[in-house]
Amino acid sequence: MEKRGFLALVIFVVMLSSVSSADSSSVIAAYGEGYLENINGLLVLHLKGSPYEMGYQHGTLLKEQVQENGQRYLYDFIIGNWGYSYEYLLDSSNMMEPYIPQEYKEEMQGLAEGANVSYTDLLILHTHLDVIRSGLGAVRSGGQGLGSSKAVPQFLCSNFVALDSATADGNVYHGLNLDWTLESGIQENALVIVYEPDNGNAFVSVSWAGLMGALTGMNGHGVSLGQMVSDTTDQTLNGMPHMFMIRKVLQYSDNLNDAVTIISQTSRTAGWNIMLGGPADARALEISDNHVKVFIPGDSAESIPPYSSSINNALRRTNHYTDPGLQALQAAYYEVSYPQPFLTYLLESDSWLRYDKLRELIEGNYGNINPGKAMQFLQTSPVSAAETLHSVVFAPGSREFWVANAKGSVPAHQQEYIYLSLSSLLGELPGDVDGNCVVNIFDLAAVGLCYGCSSTQECWSNCEQADVKPDGVINIFDLATVGINYGRSC
Repeated sequence: MEKRGFLALVIFVVMLSSVSSADSSSVIAAYGEGYLENINGLLVLHLKGSPYEMGYQHGTLLKEQVQENGQRYLYDFIIGNWGYSYEYLLDSSNMMEPYIPQEYKEEMQGLAEGANVSYTDLLILHTHLDVIRSGLGAVRSGGQGLGSSKAVPQFLCSNFVALDSATADGNVYHGLNLDWTLESGIQENALVIVYEPDNGNAFVSVSWAGLMGALTGMNGHGVSLGQMVSDTTDQTLNGMPHMFMIRKVLQYSDNLNDAVTIISQTSRTAGWNIMLGGPADARALEISDNHVKVFIPGDSAESIPPYSSSINNALRRTNHYTDPGLQALQAAYYEVSYPQPFLTYLLESDSWLRYDKLRELIEGNYGNINPGKAMQFLQTSPVSAAETLHSVVFAPGSREFWVANAKGSVPAHQQEYIYLSLSSLLGELPGDVDGNCVVNIFDLAAVGLCYGCSSTQECWSNCEQADVKPDGVINIFDLATVGINYGRSC
């Protein structure tokens, strides 16, 4: 690198380090190694230790919110509004409990005792998605199930990942809307949970008070995850509840292959589409009780015009399968013949409209996608929905993310997106190249000496530590990370 160019970058970094930003976060409460803080109006719960300890911290620090969510969501909404009986929900949950890892049962027990709520209530809350899906399937297939009087919730979730040449800077961006219901009021106790378990990886879950399973999250290795319902007759209650399977993926995956293996080897329940992002790649999984189909970005298996189409260096999913074999099972769920009239029905569905809109957005902004564009995609109809509980953009390479939560009757995509860094939440010090707990001129020099080196070059063995904004290349973003944190210490 020319000396003049590097000098200009040094001046840039020094100027950047002189810009101060107000820290609007504050610790609200603490218990043991857990604590609760407010970051720009967003509650962030930090949990650390054994399963029971993390559960007890959760329950103690958010006792009122946990109790309120249990009453609002379980008793007033699922039972009172949707009409499910407690007995039916518990009997169904008990079928699934043997498949729940022991550590998660212990954490639920700690949560129950810390918040002074019933363990069985928590068990139902963590299994109800699978139970409801199974019951609806029984109704549709003519079984006894729940009975036709039960309400049928809408499923409108959307996920996409863009990477490499599809993005403005070559990084991976994973955007998702989790759509469920705003009627229960669970969104009033939305939060982000930062887990540092004794076993497995540290990870973050975008969640709600009282839920220690996961639906949306990212771990310390930059594995991000979002999920969407995809109906099928291939379902059972003899499997691990969906929330716990997602939790297991986040806690124990070091890379995308680990995540795929965990999902493939888990005793699954109902039908879902799962989107996985990583620091440099992505996967889409279409799953049911007995089937797992894995797709890579630009996968030719997704190109079946006019019913699905692949995009180079991108993936997107909504609430239908693209795999023909799983589509046939989905057609059976809706009691229509396959391939016709199901495929005609598919092209008229909201799921297809969102899936195709994401294609239009990705292709129309190809090469220019960044976090801001990703948020715009999530805010664009019909990808946006009236029942969006949370809207999130992950940048797995840098472990940054942006979270918007619904408030009252206003869906998440109409709310402010709050910026968070998993590295910062874990108390790490980005920019500390030499690991001496202070960011200084030596770290700046280390990045400068390696500037331009990438993971495909021989220099990488000596320069990997300088990739402080880990994306496989030493560039201006690494210098900027040093600049932002210049002078800080552990």
